Amino acid sequence: MPPGLPEQPAQLTSVPGSIVQVFEQQVERFSDRAAVFDSERTLNYSALNVAANQLAGNIFSRLGARPELVPYLLGQKVNSLQALWGILKCGKGLVVLDPTFTPQNLRAILLNSDARILVTDTEHLPLALELIQATSVEILNLDAMQAGNSENLNLNISPGAYAVAIYTSGSTGQAKGLLRTFQTVLYRHPIDSEYQETDRVMLPGLLNYSQNQHTMFTTMRAGACLGLYDIRLTGGSDLTAWIEAQRITGLVLTPSLFRSSFGALPAGKIFPRVRFLQLGGEATTKRDLEIFKRCFLPGAWGVTKFASTETGLISKYKFDHATQLETAIMPVGRVIAGKAILLLDEQGESVPAGEIGEIVVRAKAFNTQYWKITEVENEKLRPDPDDSSKSLFYTGDLGRFRADGILEHHGRKDAMLKIRGNRVQLEVIDAALRGLDGVLDAVTVAHDSAARGKLLVSYLAVPDAKKWSIAKFKQDLAARLEQHMIPSTFIRLDELPRTSTGKLARKELPDPTDARPELDSPFVAPQTATEKRVAQIWQKSLELNRVGLHDNFFELGGDSLAALEMTLAVEKATGESFPRSFLSKPTISNLVELLGTKPTETPAPESLGLLRRPKNSRARGRLMGYVARLRRLNPSKIVQRLFYGYLDSKTFLEARAWILRWSASTLAQKLFYRKHTLLLSDLVRDLGNSLSPSDDVIRMSIANNIFSGLYRHLVYTRAYKGRGVAALKRSPSKYWRSFAEQVDFEKAATGAEILLLNGVEHVLRARQAEKGLIFLSFHAISDTVPFSVASQRMGMEIPIVSFKLALQESQQWAEREDLAENIVSTLNVNLAMDAVEQLRRNGSIHLIADTQDTSGNVLTLEVGRRIYDVKYGFAEFALITGARVIPYFCGYLGDGRPYIEFCEPLEPADGDRSAQSENLVRGYTAFVNRVWAQHPEIIQWKDIEKHLARPLAGG
Repeated sequence: MPPGLPEQPAQLTSVPGSIVQVFEQQVERFSDRAAVFDSERTLNYSALNVAANQLAGNIFSRLGARPELVPYLLGQKVNSLQALWGILKCGKGLVVLDPTFTPQNLRAILLNSDARILVTDTEHLPLALELIQATSVEILNLDAMQAGNSENLNLNISPGAYAVAIYTSGSTGQAKGLLRTFQTVLYRHPIDSEYQETDRVMLPGLLNYSQNQHTMFTTMRAGACLGLYDIRLTGGSDLTAWIEAQRITGLVLTPSLFRSSFGALPAGKIFPRVRFLQLGGEATTKRDLEIFKRCFLPGAWGVTKFASTETGLISKYKFDHATQLETAIMPVGRVIAGKAILLLDEQGESVPAGEIGEIVVRAKAFNTQYWKITEVENEKLRPDPDDSSKSLFYTGDLGRFRADGILEHHGRKDAMLKIRGNRVQLEVIDAALRGLDGVLDAVTVAHDSAARGKLLVSYLAVPDAKKWSIAKFKQDLAARLEQHMIPSTFIRLDELPRTSTGKLARKELPDPTDARPELDSPFVAPQTATEKRVAQIWQKSLELNRVGLHDNFFELGGDSLAALEMTLAVEKATGESFPRSFLSKPTISNLVELLGTKPTETPAPESLGLLRRPKNSRARGRLMGYVARLRRLNPSKIVQRLFYGYLDSKTFLEARAWILRWSASTLAQKLFYRKHTLLLSDLVRDLGNSLSPSDDVIRMSIANNIFSGLYRHLVYTRAYKGRGVAALKRSPSKYWRSFAEQVDFEKAATGAEILLLNGVEHVLRARQAEKGLIFLSFHAISDTVPFSVASQRMGMEIPIVSFKLALQESQQWAEREDLAENIVSTLNVNLAMDAVEQLRRNGSIHLIADTQDTSGNVLTLEVGRRIYDVKYGFAEFALITGARVIPYFCGYLGDGRPYIEFCEPLEPADGDRSAQSENLVRGYTAFVNRVWAQHPEIIQWKDIEKHLARPLAGG
């Protein structure tokens, strides 16, 4: 018996404050008023009370006054209210068995409850008999029950006696009944001042859920009428007709059931009797508000609530026709008195203002007592470290506070996941999908593909097949969602499956198959040998049983990675270079036609396919560059340009000597570079090295930044055209011309190198694999001259491949603020194809691991104790091509000589592609952390400022 269960027998005197007494008072006031109805009959308050009293007498005569749980197994019928009040009237605890649960789960609940009686009816008698096999449980059939005393028992029920045990389905393996006392029920379900005695309130689900119990108790405490609608029988198909026929004034629905039922109605369909709408159990969206305004008259009101079984009501938000929303998410209001909300991240730290975090409730007490369990290890309930009198309850839901302090509910925490490093919030995707023309409702899940890893699969309720268009859906979504959040697969359903409470039944969603999706273009089978060969490649890449000659690769579910793998497979199968212009019309028919066309000339490596710039774009780009520079002009920049111009007029040896003297000057360090020294000190402390950098580190940091500044000045003045030593010799810059001459002189005269190369053995060993090399530098291109010289010294041509550089070469760069995500996606495919071509041609490429532009796949990691979004691109590219990844860094020594250090190749670990990619990114991050800790002097001051402005890991 659970601790705290009352030992004293029920007394035959009434106790004020009992929920039973409150109900009986309403019976006296509204005896002839309808209390509850279903599809077959209606009971007024007097008749319901008589029926409940007869059951209470039968139970009391069999079980006596012993406090215990009594379950009932009934459908969405009037007799369920008879059972509920009958069980409560004799001082017993109620357990509602849902007939939709599996027999195994129902039996587990029955056994856990220690029931001696199971209340049921003739309809559910066969299932009840199955459940009680090999037990001593007695069945009490309401349809065959002997008529008993119809008078109130007037028992003295202790406020601390248990009135309700709320069980889940038991699918987790252990049936646990969360308990509520009679006092708790009375406190948690007060009379809602906005409910009226004349209201007819619908109840769409059984009473085994907290929200439905709240609706029932609140309705009856107001003296209103409860309408029982069985969603299991119709799936909600006749819900709106039922509401109209039954003159319903109050709706309590899940948002998904509301939008699927009312959203499909024709324009102008109004429900004039409906006064209020309560939405809960799921995240509510702006579209729900729009449907509310369209279907109900001004004067009607709605409310969204956020609550849980353990915490009770947390917040609520009232809306009406005057309500306007700026975001796609409907808020759930301000936190009620007595509770506080924390929004925490994965590390248990508060998220920044305006960010999404897990909703954690702080209060003095929660309803966490379970039947027959003295102590429950509840990972959701934890002590409050700041106040020993309170506890923290982790709801598992995501939320965000608006600037005005109102809470938004962003769905379940398990609906926030990562796919290829991208943070994906499924509720946001669903909200966008529900705004598409013809879509009544939508739900998105992450599907594990054996070949492609995790993919987003969206199930759309689109009853009108004429409005189904994957091409149109993807086009509309590109304007609403980031590219990585657009689903790969769309599955059309007439309606989404639902639970008995009206929520989406995710477990009943059909698994994706290898069937070709419903496309706008009809299926045309490939005919020629080449067409069939390419179709087989597409089928394998996209995991489909067939693809048509005119099917769009991306509408079939393809993405940039699948496109890259497909291009390599086609090239291997046909022996021809893959035509980049395929992306303008990504079909098999177009691809085969292009493969059969021999171009008169090979396109330039920097060509971007669909994004080729027009003839005047280079001039326009220069003009836009000049305008941008004018905007950035300030006195310090002008002084800096003059400074580098002065050094640029000297020879390399003269400038180097001047820089070394200047960087070692105490006056220069304390006067001119005081700010930069403080920045460096902050960075060193951030890296955990020491309290302050040494004098040598400060001196070398100044020298490194000046040397790198000379390279930026070279680029700024456009005095460097081409690559390598030969290009430097043609430069108008005296400094860089002499640098190139000095490189050749020292090599010829002394055999020594002005550029020091460390770790060349890693490069040589990796080259033996003959799969290509990816040289990886960190964060941004700061000084490529040493790397260019190094590549020539090693006898290698290593072209640079960078998303930002490629984008700058496209015609969209000038309008980059308005750059559409689908253009970025196309550019990524083109860029990947360029990289493959360069890798094939040269055997190696130079990639930039960008942490400033995060439009691609990213992984959030800790670099120097700060939070970075590091791109996945290089890792995915390496896995597809098989190339080895060699990270490197460069800087200037104390004597001013540049040096490069190549590190050991990064190797992926075992596991699926996603795990291997993540392993490579983490290996690269470990490399950066090591280099920064050992060589803080090589980091650019501008990058130090950006680094220190990032969020600190762990708060």
